[in-house]
Amino acid sequence: MGIAELDFMVGEPPRTSTIRASFTVVDISEPSYNGLIGCPNLTAVRAIVLPLYLKMKFSTMGGMGKVSRDQNMARRHRENHPVVMKATQPSGKKPRKFSQVERKSKEGNTK
Repeated sequence: MGIAELDFMVGEPPRTSTIRASFTVVDISEPSYNGLIGCPNLTAVRAIVLPLYLKMKFSTMGGMGKVSRDQNMARRHRENHPVVMKATQPSGKKPRKFSQVERKSKEGNTK
């Protein structure tokens, strides 16, 4: 639907960080989020995201800022809005298993 340029502020005074961010506007009948913060915006506020703990930490002029969410609320939301994901595989092919040597060479850890 378009792009919206907005001032994006994270944190609470005195530990806040504000940037000008681009958000893609979409039309969704039942949104699960108010907005999605992409990697460029997270990088701009120098954020570290800890999804397991529903936390985000970021650097500010006033010190380390943090944003936390309620895990019980997130659990209730997940129960009420299940996501069904189906893994697909090309017909007739079995999933390929990587050996330890292949993994290391892909990561560049072997000679």
